[in-house]
Amino acid sequence: MIDQIPKTEKQRAEALAKIEEGYFKLGDLYYFQLDEKENASQSYTKLLDRFPRSEFEPEVLYKLYLIERDK
Repeated sequence: MIDQIPKTEKQRAEALAKIEEGYFKLGDLYYFQLDEKENASQSYTKLLDRFPRSEFEPEVLYKLYLIERDK
């Protein structure tokens, strides 16, 4: 287990990129496949809170808009 902990800056960046993508994919899973818009909204919001300069920001903001519009 200890060997899996990122030690270099490159490894840390890769781990954070995987977490960022994970929040995005989780939000999409909730939104598109499970039709759980509240959980999708929470995942997308966590992504934007934790990664304010995310490459996914434009798409996430649009999806959050669609979720709010449908309420």
